Amino acid sequence: MGTIGIDIGTTRVKGCIVKDGKIIFKKFFKFPVIDIDGKKEVNEKELWKKMKRILKKIFEFTEKNRIEIKNIGITSQAQTFITIDRNFNFLTDFILWNDRRAERESEILNEKIPSFYNFSGLPYFIPELMVCKVLYLKRNFPEIFKDTYKFLLINEWLIFKLTGNFYGDDVNFGMSGFFDIKKRELNQEILEFLNLKKENFSEIYPSGKYFSFLKEDICEEFKIKSKIRVYSCGNDQTTSAIGAGIDKNTCFINLGTAFVFYIIVEEIPEKIENIQMCGIFPFGNYFLLSCDGDFGNYVKNLKDLRSDEKVYFYFKKNFDIIEKYFKGDKFLISGGYAKRFLNYLKKNFKLNLIYSGENTGFKGIEKIIGGQNLL
Repeated sequence: MGTIGIDIGTTRVKGCIVKDGKIIFKKFFKFPVIDIDGKKEVNEKELWKKMKRILKKIFEFTEKNRIEIKNIGITSQAQTFITIDRNFNFLTDFILWNDRRAERESEILNEKIPSFYNFSGLPYFIPELMVCKVLYLKRNFPEIFKDTYKFLLINEWLIFKLTGNFYGDDVNFGMSGFFDIKKRELNQEILEFLNLKKENFSEIYPSGKYFSFLKEDICEEFKIKSKIRVYSCGNDQTTSAIGAGIDKNTCFINLGTAFVFYIIVEEIPEKIENIQMCGIFPFGNYFLLSCDGDFGNYVKNLKDLRSDEKVYFYFKKNFDIIEKYFKGDKFLISGGYAKRFLNYLKKNFKLNLIYSGENTGFKGIEKIIGGQNLL
């Protein structure tokens, strides 16, 4: 029995079949970003066309090799979202998480809601947050804002396309700025300030705990005869950490487009650094991560990885911050740049590093759907 994993990352969209912790088939395509003067978007029709191609290849492989598929698990980048009206027409393209058009809106929200960290786990409002860009739409495109029925995160969009239903998970939506991660519900102060209601968002469930079946026209298009469940499995950093084998005594380091140190904490700290955030961990407790979202772009421009002092600064800054909360001695490392920096980290930081390979997020999807509690 296999599971299909879909990972909508910042640079690539990957699809695979994972079975008993092993990836037996994998395909990917480049995330089709349109960047105009710093405004980063993805065309909905283009993304769906590419997504269907990858699904077609996956289902052709399962048919050819007689692999029974029971589940589809979806993980994604956080914050990226799209708008849809009551007739299910998309009113915008996707606005990406690393789009910074909402700088003024972040300033407004910081002035109006100073208690933000107390319920969100996010240190303050930044332009990358979904909530700031929703306010941007309200202030600059009031007709679009008025006609929007649902604001959908990109994982929720794919779920809608596959099942016809609107739902997501508390790990991913918990990072949107709209969610109270302690109460596990939408924050009323934010909703009232933006003049929004609960119905403007998907139903939010614990990661991997709720599903619906593929809708009929999708089954017909891909010639699927059995019922397949579709799950929302959290953000890509969390599924990657789980797939790598994180527990309370382990720190996960992910070196991809973003640089991430990720640990599990029992309580939300009273105060965190500006480059950190706290969120919901699928098996209880919370995650605490430090992040540099521009790490991948920085590495691409390096001429000599080993001699560049700024590389050391990247690691030292994040390591010093996470060390305040992490008392374990084991470090798991994964991601596209992990191999390039593995020896560098061992030499300069004397860490007990274990390379977990790439694509650990797919293994994490299987564990989340299977309910394999790690705590």
